[in-house]
Amino acid sequence: EERRLRRSMKRLHLHLMYPDGVPAEALAAEGKVTEEGLPAVLSEDLEVEVPTRDRELLDQIVPFTREKTALFVSNREDPDLRARLTETFGFTELEWCDGAPRRLQDMADRVAGGRYDIVLGATGFQSHNMDAVFARSCRKAKVPYVRVHRGRQLACILALAREFGIATDGVSGMAV
Repeated sequence: EERRLRRSMKRLHLHLMYPDGVPAEALAAEGKVTEEGLPAVLSEDLEVEVPTRDRELLDQIVPFTREKTALFVSNREDPDLRARLTETFGFTELEWCDGAPRRLQDMADRVAGGRYDIVLGATGFQSHNMDAVFARSCRKAKVPYVRVHRGRQLACILALAREFGIATDGVSGMAV
């Protein structure tokens, strides 16, 4: 039941992102179509490029993130996502905290000490305790702690827009 609902939500998301239809030939050219002929974008692991209409929002966010050091808090490493987020937001450095107990406290101390300009918390993958530890450290250092659900690119864009008070009207927010 849950899987069917997720699949339906992803189809709705695609419909909202591409009102004129998903460019199947573009996806097929990159080998991103499943055997059933559905865009592989429906798979859990593949991330959709930021649509053109969302680029405008990203252009408003980048001045707040460019040349900043950031920390991404999750429960596992994801080098591809790290590279994508670093490039998308223009971070000079994006460190990763994978949630190991020793690393968790060390990184929280670094945050409290002002080492980072922005902390992104993938709350969809971390415990409530982990979230609370980083929220406290960020408050102490007066550093934005941005909850980005599972940390996908569009979720980060929308969360950062909210953090910096940027209107998200007309943005395809279904990807969060």
